[in-house]
Amino acid sequence: MSCILPSSEKFLLPHDITQFADLLKVNTSDSAFQSECDVARRFILGEIEGKGISSVPELCELLLPVKTAFPSVYKLFAGALAFVASTAVCEASFSVLTKLITKNRQSMSQGRKTDLVILAFCESRTKRLEMDKFLHRFANDKRRIQLY
Repeated sequence: MSCILPSSEKFLLPHDITQFADLLKVNTSDSAFQSECDVARRFILGEIEGKGISSVPELCELLLPVKTAFPSVYKLFAGALAFVASTAVCEASFSVLTKLITKNRQSMSQGRKTDLVILAFCESRTKRLEMDKFLHRFANDKRRIQLY
């Protein structure tokens, strides 16, 4: 899957991405796919220059507003996000869970625990939050389980 990473020499080259595209049932046989890959490659490389964007989720977010212009390429990146679910991701999420669920947090509601785990696991997105707004909203929510 290095063919969808901008750091690769094979980034979005139609010949090299064909096997991956076939897994996602993307039609690679026509010249429109080759043209789309070429234009998308130049667009993505131009957009990420100097921004430090290199991960598949970040690239998928970059392509989301222009997915109608690059439908096949967007489908490749969205499909790559689905392939990320591996044992390493599962182990990492359980590791985060064991750090967060302590004796002091056992009385927290399930929805609140779930939100806390997601915030901890998606650290790159959490860093982009406006913390003042987030903490204000967090403080206004009910924080104890209603037992009656």
